[in-house]
Amino acid sequence: MTEKIVGYLLLAVGVIIILFSASSAYNVFIKKTVPLNFFDLQGIIIQANKQVGLPEVEIFPKSSINGIANLVAYIALMGFLGSVGYKIASLGVGLLRPVVIKQKNPPPSA
Repeated sequence: MTEKIVGYLLLAVGVIIILFSASSAYNVFIKKTVPLNFFDLQGIIIQANKQVGLPEVEIFPKSSINGIANLVAYIALMGFLGSVGYKIASLGVGLLRPVVIKQKNPPPSA
C-alpha cells in the first residue's frame, strides 16, 4: 500500500514540474515575463579605418545578442526541467501499475 502512496506522490510532483516548466516557457514566449539573464555579451562592432575618419559600425546590438542567447538558454533549461519531471512521473506510474506475469506454458501437473 505504501508504494501506491509514493507512486501517486511521485506522479503529482512530476506533473507539477512539467506544468511549471511548460507555463514558464510559454510566458517567456508571449513576453509576459523575461527570461533569466544568463549571459552579458558585447555587441558585434566593426572597427572602421580610423585614419580615414570612418565611425565604428555596430552589426548586432548588445540587446539583441543577449536576448537571443538568454532565450535559448532559458528554453533549454525549461526543457531539461520538463524531462526531469517526466522521469519522476514515470517512476510514479511504474509504482502504480500492477505487475502482471503471464506464463506461456503452464507447469506440468503431477
